[in-house]
This record gives sequence, structure tokens and C-alpha cells, in this order.
Amino acid sequence: MKKTSLLFLLALSIMGFEPVYSQEQLNHPSRFHKSEDGKLYVNRNQPMYLYLSSSPVVGGEMERLESESSARYANPFYFDSDGYNSIRTPWRVDTITKQVVYPLEDVIFEVYADGTPPKTNVTFNNARKFTHEGKTYYGSGLTIDLSATDATSGVDQTLFSLNSEDYRTYNGPVSINDEGEYYLRFYSVDNVGNIEEVSVHHFFVDTTPPVGNWTLEGDVYQNTASANSKIIILGTDNLSGIKEIRYQINDNPIRKYSDGISLSDLPSNNYTLNYWIEDNVGNIFEGSDGNVEVVQTFTVDRSPPKTFASIIGDHHQGDILYLSDRSKIELDANDTISGVRNIIFGFNNSRILNEIYLDPISPLSSNGNQTIYFQAFDMVANRSVVEEFSFYLDIEPPLTYIDFSGPQFFTRDTLFINKNTSINLISKDNASGVQSTEYKVNGADFVKGNQFQLKNSGIHSIEFRSTDMVNNQEQTKKSLVYVDNEPPEIHVNFSIQAIGEELIDNDLLKIYPPYVRMYIGATDKHCGTENIYFSINGGERIKYEGINSPAARELFTEEMIYHVLVYANDKLGNETTKEIRFKISN
Repeated sequence: MKKTSLLFLLALSIMGFEPVYSQEQLNHPSRFHKSEDGKLYVNRNQPMYLYLSSSPVVGGEMERLESESSARYANPFYFDSDGYNSIRTPWRVDTITKQVVYPLEDVIFEVYADGTPPKTNVTFNNARKFTHEGKTYYGSGLTIDLSATDATSGVDQTLFSLNSEDYRTYNGPVSINDEGEYYLRFYSVDNVGNIEEVSVHHFFVDTTPPVGNWTLEGDVYQNTASANSKIIILGTDNLSGIKEIRYQINDNPIRKYSDGISLSDLPSNNYTLNYWIEDNVGNIFEGSDGNVEVVQTFTVDRSPPKTFASIIGDHHQGDILYLSDRSKIELDANDTISGVRNIIFGFNNSRILNEIYLDPISPLSSNGNQTIYFQAFDMVANRSVVEEFSFYLDIEPPLTYIDFSGPQFFTRDTLFINKNTSINLISKDNASGVQSTEYKVNGADFVKGNQFQLKNSGIHSIEFRSTDMVNNQEQTKKSLVYVDNEPPEIHVNFSIQAIGEELIDNDLLKIYPPYVRMYIGATDKHCGTENIYFSINGGERIKYEGINSPAARELFTEEMIYHVLVYANDKLGNETTKEIRFKISN
């Protein structure tokens, strides 16, 4: 037989290539594939044709074989299953002798058909994953691994596209460092051109930490809060959302934040707050501004202000406190942490404090006991206990009257006194008491004192007034007195004229007969004579009146020298004395 060689050529129509962008797959024509171990792989979905040639070289004589008995299934034909397939001709013929070889066996041409596309798996590595409401989020460091398998001819290539990019060949893990929304499309092609359906994964990459802030809520002033307040930490994250917030106050243990941080257990002091806000893919806000660490500080003030009351102006502390209507009550408070916000007050009722203290307070106008109730608030609403400030409002001045002790005589609307008369100023005050009494005489300056005497004779004007302990001063009062220091003038007459004179001891004495009587009288310029007394020769002092007087009987009957002392005083006790010497002789 003429030597021939049979070539089986599987024809594949190859379509032209057009670049496709983003979601559209590239054009991958079907083809043959000869593996390294010599196996021939064809695409099971392609039509197959048999050609017969007597030359091992392409280009020699060659004719296409067509089936007469199975023309419907052979022109072209298709392999029926993936994997091993064969083309047979009976029988085997020895290539040298050209004789049939026994035992009889077919000549087999092996072909491996592949009609199933590869299967590609994707894994997302090195980043935290979070899924919520059908959306998937990944954190920083994300790498994407694509792994494809093909059961028959093997994988030729894997291609992928991110968002609107062109498909490109996958050569290793894909790193995604930029934050944003992503659509990953990928597929694989095997060695005979079977194309996998495109897989699409929609996900978000979140590399930005949350944005955080904190605030004090409640009774707050600047960065100071009361124990009734709380710390609110707010966090927002635009992608994966907030997973949790943690916080630490000073060196206390780190705790998970829920709904505000109560300050009720913290004593008054300064504190440092650290907090961390973590999103669902592990990005953490650490309470800092960029790369600059920010120290979060706050102060707890649970101490109420301390209050004080003081007096401006007149006051006197006796058994109780006395004020005048010129006095003012100054209220003050001190708070060393947040400072004082205001002071409220009210009069005489501790339950009604309806006035805000702005300036020193004047007492109510009515005389008597009063109480101011007051309370202070600091800047974070801590309040002091209600304090009270009690006092007696004394708006009435003392009452002073003048009294004279000693010689005095009133006549013709005029009071007469003398230098020995004591002038007493008596004052009384029903509240704070008398502080001082003062007087002045005849328009001179006021002098403090409440007892004095006037030595100079004549009419005098006395002005006087008193001041109480809160400086209420009464209206000046005035009194007129006449000081009479002049005694009466004594007059002595005898019932008969002297019968002679005699010089005795250088004193010229008149001589009267033994039956002479003496008449005594006295006149006073202002008040009148009150009493006349006499004594004879050093004897007892006898009041000049009635039968005992030398005018009523003869007291000078013995012949001798008589020494008579006459005393006269007026109604003020001003007294004068007159001495009379004479001689009785027949």
C-alpha cells in the first residue's frame, strides 16, 4: 500500500478582537491546546472536521473526510463529553509489513474535549470586614486574591476590572489603599477559550477613622460641670459606621461608652478624658486633632458657694444687731471652682427668694425686727443653704429731756438757777440705746456730756440732743434759764436813833439805849428773799421771824458791846452776811 499519514485537523473559526471597557468581557476565541505531556485539548462546543493527508507536513495533499452513513452528525461533528474522547479506525496495521496486526485492535487517536469554563474564587485579605444591610465594608490594608481552577484544559488567564477600569490580567494580589466604593468584576478563561461568567462584588473600603467630639451636658459652665451632669461623646463615620466608643478618666480603667458618662461619683477636682471611637472595620479615632494630641480636660464642681453678709453704714451689736435706715446689707459669695452665678434673696420668708442681688440692700422701711434670707448659686447650679441675716431696724432717735437738780425757782415764765444748780440731760432710746448726749450754751460748739453747771450770771440758752447707737440723732431742743448768783441785800434799822458814838478798838461804834429794838430786812433783785437769820455775840443762828426777832422784843438790855451777824438768802440759796457792832449804854 502507498504510505499515507492521517492528519486530524480541528478547525476553529476565529472572530476579530475588539477592546471592551469596564463591565464588558474581552473577546477570547476558542482554540486548540497542546499540553506539555502531548495531550490535545479542544473546545467541546466547537464544530470539528476531519482531514486526511499522506504527508506529515502541513501543505501536502489533504482531503476533508465526510461521512456517507452519518452525514447528519459528522459534517461537522461534536465531541459528546468533557475529558477523554477518541477517533478510531480498525484495525491496527503494521507500519512495516502493512499487515493487520493480531489480535485485532483499533487504531485510537486520543482527544480531550473541554466545554466547561473555569471557576474563579475571590478572597479579601488583610482587612477587617463588616456587613450591614446588604453592604460590605473593608478596612485598611485590603488585598484581593483571585484563584481559578479548570477541570480539563486548565486555566489560561484570569482578568479583573475595578470600577470603570479596563479588564486586566490578574498576576497576583491586588492592594486597595484608597477609600471609596468599589465594583470588582472578574472572570477566567481556560486554555481552549471557554469563558467564565463575570462575577461582580460590590464593596466599600473605609480607611478613615471616625470623627469624634465630646461635650459636657447638664449644669455646665465652660469646661466645668456639676455632679448632676454627664459627658456626651459623639462620633460619626461616613462608611462602615461606629462600632463602639471607649473612654478613660484619669488613670481609671478603660470602659465602654453607652449613653453618657455620669459625673455623680466624681469628687470636685480636675480630670483628664481620653476616648477612642472605633468604626466597624477597625479605624480608630483617638481623641486627637490630626497628628497633634489634644488633652481633653474638665472639672467637676460639686461644692456650693460660701455666702457672706456684711453691713455698710450704721450698725450696733448688742444683744441683737441694730441697723438704721441709712444702713445697707451687702451680700457676697465665694466659689473657688466654677465661680458665683448669682445671689437671690427675700425678706422675712425663707420660702420666697424672688429677688436677684445686684447692689447692697436697704432694709424695709418699718421699724422693728427684720430678716433677710439669701442663697447663692455657682455657675453649674450648685446652691448654698438658705442663710438668714436678722437685725432690728431702728429708725427712731432717742428722746432727751432736761432736768435741774439743786437750787431753782420758776416765776414769770422764767426758770432761775444758780451756779450750784446741776443741769442734767436725761435721754432714753427704746431700741439700740443712747450712744451720746451733747449740748451747747449760748450758741457755742456742742460739747458731749449729760451733766453740767452754769457759773456765769445772766440768761442762758441751752441746746441739747442725743444720738443712738446707730446714729439716729434727735432734733435739737432748746431751754432758757436765768443764772442768779447774787444774794439779797440786807437792811438793818433800829427803833431809835443812836444816842452817841464811841471809838473802841479803832472801830467807831454807835451807842443805843437798853430799850432799843433792831429791825432787819433784805431785798433780792431777781428771786426774792427766802429767809433771814441772825445771831448775837456768837450765839445760835435764829430765824428772823415772830416773837423771837429783835424787832418784836428788847434783846439788847444789858450795857455792853453787841456783835450781831445777820444772814439772808434768796430762793436759790444765794446767801449774804452782814456784821453789826454797837454798844448799849444809858
